[in-house]
Amino acid sequence: MNKLFFATIFGITILSSCGNAPEDKTTKKNSEFQYFGDSITETDAIASELLASKMKNIDSLDIKLTGKIIEVCQKKGCWMVMNIGEGKSMRVKFKDYGFFVPKDASGKTIIIEGKAFSETTSVATLQHYAEDAGKSKEEISKITVPETEIGFEAHGVILKK
Repeated sequence: MNKLFFATIFGITILSSCGNAPEDKTTKKNSEFQYFGDSITETDAIASELLASKMKNIDSLDIKLTGKIIEVCQKKGCWMVMNIGEGKSMRVKFKDYGFFVPKDASGKTIIIEGKAFSETTSVATLQHYAEDAGKSKEEISKITVPETEIGFEAHGVILKK
């Protein structure tokens, strides 16, 4: 009888412990943002339009930016193009090809942290990016000159939903 009594008490204890878990206090924040790559915060992010002025006379800069996504790779989400003001944009790649962003993220606000740098992109690479973006063969064939611009390698991204 003792065994039956203890088995019943043990069973009731197990079943009662399977109730609802306590509410996650970060639910609201998590429902507003999506996180990719390394864990980063919004703190100290500067407007992406300020990047070009901060890059004057230097080759690279560790920085955290906030701005709008213009375009995302439509094959995998493995790169995005971000507005940096004055009619310019910047291609953002992800550290070690370690994460991707949603392909439907164009137009959304993001926070990125990583390294901005001056780079020259070859014609072949520009054509590859145009193909990834779903451009027509005619549009791709018009790419004939390499571009020197600001690039970015992000190790963390926060996407505002």
